[in-house]
Amino acid sequence: MNNISRVLYLLIGLVIFVSCGWATMGALLEISNNPNHKILGIPTNIWIGTLGSISASGIFFTVSEALRWVFDHKISENYNRLKFYEEKVGITDFFNQKGSDQANSDYSSAIAKAKHRVWAFGISNGEFLSEHLELLITKKKRTPKLDICICFVDPETNIILNRGKEVEQISQVQLFDITRDSRTTTDTSSRVLDHIKDARTKISPEHVDIDIKLVTAAGYVSAMVVDDVIYVFPFTAVSKDNTRTPYLKVTVTSQIGKAFLSFLENVKDHPRLTVDIS
Repeated sequence: MNNISRVLYLLIGLVIFVSCGWATMGALLEISNNPNHKILGIPTNIWIGTLGSISASGIFFTVSEALRWVFDHKISENYNRLKFYEEKVGITDFFNQKGSDQANSDYSSAIAKAKHRVWAFGISNGEFLSEHLELLITKKKRTPKLDICICFVDPETNIILNRGKEVEQISQVQLFDITRDSRTTTDTSSRVLDHIKDARTKISPEHVDIDIKLVTAAGYVSAMVVDDVIYVFPFTAVSKDNTRTPYLKVTVTSQIGKAFLSFLENVKDHPRLTVDIS
């Protein structure tokens, strides 16, 4: 609604309020002089009630429309911002916690409806496997052409820390653990291989083709690609419980989605950055 229309609405409301209010006051004066007074054959007290109601409606309409005008700019601004985030940036949803029931339910539903691909990228994929491996196996049986790939961070790829005379080698998994918990002293990167072994134990008897790869390229994001949607989150947890990190849902055709998908595709398919162990 443009500003001219709003002014007309306000004027109409004011006219109704003033005219009916004036008529009500006149009717009150008449009935005070003659309790049996009538207007057009109708008792004046009935006119007073009717005109009073119309006058009250007029002032209510005027005030509400004025308030709507005041706040409409802010509402429109917020709406346009949300529209920009969804249509241009590509963010279709945001979850406060990666491990929340709402997030798990959303991407469980996405996996169940997947038609082309389901790719998972994570350090150990522990939570992902426990939540969704059985669903992936069932889905692969029903849709053999579905491209399913689970990528783990390679625990054998070491990072060299050069602190002057002191040189230390740590695994990528340990590096991620240290950044999330500075008290970490031991290398528990073997859990990656444990998760892979457990996953293959469950996959093998089902005779389904699910790719499992080790990724040598470090990246402080974890993601899941389902058809044309990417679920992605940064490793920002202050402890080993990274299920508390925020989680974004973006489209692969969006500005941010294209960037993530390009990186993930390159990592997944690069012959020097991945090791296929399926």
